[in-house]
Amino acid sequence: IKEAGSGLEAKKVLEEEEIELLVSDIGLPDGTGLDVMKIGKEKNIEGIALSGYGLKVDIDNCKEAGFTIHLTKPVNIKNLIKIIREFNKEKNCLTEEETDSIGRKKLVDFR
Repeated sequence: IKEAGSGLEAKKVLEEEEIELLVSDIGLPDGTGLDVMKIGKEKNIEGIALSGYGLKVDIDNCKEAGFTIHLTKPVNIKNLIKIIREFNKEKNCLTEEETDSIGRKKLVDFR
């Protein structure tokens, strides 16, 4: 699990690390999660978008950028963990302990 505090940091992580899943807020201090996910899409990384906006146009923009799931804030943390666990079952990229730790971290915000 890698953390990034800005769009620039997230892009750097995506470029330097082997990432299976990106969970990103759409509103970032230095850009948007849509810009970050475009890099993820090029590298076939799946993504979960967290957004304060849930209109069809917002969801469509996320899908176009490459996100596979769009969650509108306030995000139900149990639902987010469930989605990550389902992804992990398919990819087997996190240990159960790592998955459980997600619920203890502070989170800010279509198959």
